[in-house]
Amino acid sequence: MPQPCPSTTPPSPTPPTSAAHSTSTTVIPTSKPFMDCQDVDPPRQILVNNEEKNTTFSNDDFTITSTGIRMIVTIPAINAEINFAGRNFLVTLPSSLFQNNTEGQCGVCDNNRTNDCRLPNGQTGSCETMAGSWKVNDTNCPFIPPTVSPTSSPTSTAATKTATPTTNAPCDPDICKVILSKVFQKCHKLSSPSLFYEACKYDVCHMRNSSGCYSLEAYARTCADVSVCVDWRNSTNGLCEYKCPSHKVYQACGSKVEETCNSKYNDKFVDCKSHMCQGLEEGCFCPKDTTLFNTVTDVCTPFCGCVGPDGLPRKPGDKWNMTCKDCECSAENMGPVCKRVQCPVLEPCNEAGFEIKTDDCCPSCVRKPVCVFNNTEYLPGVKVPVDICQDCSCGSTLDPKTGLQVVECSPVTCNTTCSQGFSYVHDPGQCCGKCVQQHCIYTGPNKTVYTIEVGKSFNPPNENCAYSYNCTKVNDAFTLVANKSTCPAFNPEYCVNGTITTTPDGCCKTCKIQNCRVQRNNTYLVVNNCTSAQSVEITSCSGSCDTSSIYSMAANSMMHRCSCCQELRTSSKEVEMKCPDQRQITYTYTYVEECGCQVTECKDKKR
Repeated sequence: MPQPCPSTTPPSPTPPTSAAHSTSTTVIPTSKPFMDCQDVDPPRQILVNNEEKNTTFSNDDFTITSTGIRMIVTIPAINAEINFAGRNFLVTLPSSLFQNNTEGQCGVCDNNRTNDCRLPNGQTGSCETMAGSWKVNDTNCPFIPPTVSPTSSPTSTAATKTATPTTNAPCDPDICKVILSKVFQKCHKLSSPSLFYEACKYDVCHMRNSSGCYSLEAYARTCADVSVCVDWRNSTNGLCEYKCPSHKVYQACGSKVEETCNSKYNDKFVDCKSHMCQGLEEGCFCPKDTTLFNTVTDVCTPFCGCVGPDGLPRKPGDKWNMTCKDCECSAENMGPVCKRVQCPVLEPCNEAGFEIKTDDCCPSCVRKPVCVFNNTEYLPGVKVPVDICQDCSCGSTLDPKTGLQVVECSPVTCNTTCSQGFSYVHDPGQCCGKCVQQHCIYTGPNKTVYTIEVGKSFNPPNENCAYSYNCTKVNDAFTLVANKSTCPAFNPEYCVNGTITTTPDGCCKTCKIQNCRVQRNNTYLVVNNCTSAQSVEITSCSGSCDTSSIYSMAANSMMHRCSCCQELRTSSKEVEMKCPDQRQITYTYTYVEECGCQVTECKDKKR
């Protein structure tokens, strides 16, 4: 037989939470947190993989039911049940699977109550001390261990709805006496109230802001398990009153799974033979003569036959339009009766600026957001060719007569100013003319602009060596042809020192040429089959020097004076050479820096 694991849970600011895990699903029945440890009914919710579920939920691993007050998670594979109601929870496990395999506030599942209050270190202590030892790490509510026995604590009355501590009398709160009263009398013989009575006194006398309601709720749940329904909340002077949502009513013993308008849902969860569908539960249910519409909307309805397009129930006589059909909820047919919407005959819609559009199920000829000119459509912002001297585009305003966009225009402004040498000429077929060149244009060094007529010559002022410019026109292209003096080639290196002058017109340089001079030639050096990596400059001396032959009367012979063109100054330069065998060598060659005429011995001609 499944054995329930008793649990003593101290109040905490974060209400106790249990979790069930499978290979692919995590179920957490929990209460939304409060700011302090008040003993009131917090909002409750069921999270399946962090997604909130309102009512019954089932998959391959779990079946979850809820009555608003109590949430039950059934795990068929291990025949386990987690019963959660705010700060009370009950875990029922089969001893065949969990014998000696539990600990914590459930105790040890071995049918031996003496070790149920075992501490994490393995020692057995009081249940009051054990409860705080198994607290979850992230729980913020402090655990206050008892300092006095339950029989010597202050009193509390249900009428005041709070504990009124004194130190002169034993603690025996009136709210706890309800467990021993006639309210639970039918259950006393079937389930002993003593443990619940003592737990109630402990909570009220020792735990801050505790009313004892959870002990009564737990005992009422135990009574329901033995088929005894106890409507106990009205006997607490409002201290343990539970307020259901406005559209539901409280029932002390309602169905474990509430019936809905979905027959397949009812077959699976309400009318099934399994224990998870049977039994009585305290909770909030739909009023008499109404039915829960479905598990998603949580709406109670007196009629289950019709569903509107919004997914909500409709009453007989309600009308709506859905998917181009006019529908009415019919009580006779127990469901909606729909007829296709009748559309009027559509007139031809082929004018520019109009189109056929289906709205509210029927097609109609509607205006398009465009401008129309010469039976052509133009989108807003697009240029419209109304007139060559008008700049027009499709605007954003509407024509009140046609309902179409208005073509907005502004006059075109022509720029008739032309640069020097150009004239403004009207262009046939265009709104504005253009600037056409009429003269040649010459810009002087000081940015002064001159215009020259075709065929005319122009002499720029204050410019040396420039005779004139002639203006010509070829294929509509204007060109200035410059007539300038040409200077002969001039190289100062070939000049005799001190002989450089300018020509009389001041345009060209000239000098007395020195015949013997340095000759330069660029070539690749080849030495022993090795070639220079780059072209090098080779210099030599070339040119004529003065040579004379004069008769000497004294010597009665010809006197000869000879001079030779040869190097006067040289230098050595190096060049990288590449050889056929991939070697690289450095080669030094002689470079002639300066040449000149040097006197040399003249050989007499033999007679």
